[in-house]
Amino acid sequence: MSAARDIAAAFIAQREGFSAVPYQDTAGVWTIGNGSTHDVNGDRVTADTPEVSQDDALALLERDLGTAADAVDEAVSVPLTDVERAALYSFTYNEGVKAFGGSTLLADLNAGNMAAAEAQFARWDIAGGKKSHGLDNRRAAELALFEQVGSASTGPG
Repeated sequence: MSAARDIAAAFIAQREGFSAVPYQDTAGVWTIGNGSTHDVNGDRVTADTPEVSQDDALALLERDLGTAADAVDEAVSVPLTDVERAALYSFTYNEGVKAFGGSTLLADLNAGNMAAAEAQFARWDIAGGKKSHGLDNRRAAELALFEQVGSASTGPG
């Protein structure tokens, strides 16, 4: 994995935690492992999805992170540092590829308006139609990661 993917994987695992058994997230979506919504066979997680080991959960995280990372890398047209990229990977892992692809966050970023893009993180705090304290915290952490200085730029997409 790339440095950005390594950073994102650790960040996501910490934020999501681990559950061997299926659970419903704050939006009521069935989830397992470290926030995966699809099981090892690619099927949607349900209440009846079998337990996963921590190794299985890591494999699911890497699979799902790969999807999110590929989408970010394809959509972003401006240079990013590894930590900026990792923050966007986490955001996309959590919100979904489609949501990121159509977001004002991405549009502002690609327009070169970093301040406006950074302001967009806080707007993604709704789960199940309600403001979520957990998403507030996650977006603040993703923004803090995004704003870190010091990692080398990895170029566009």
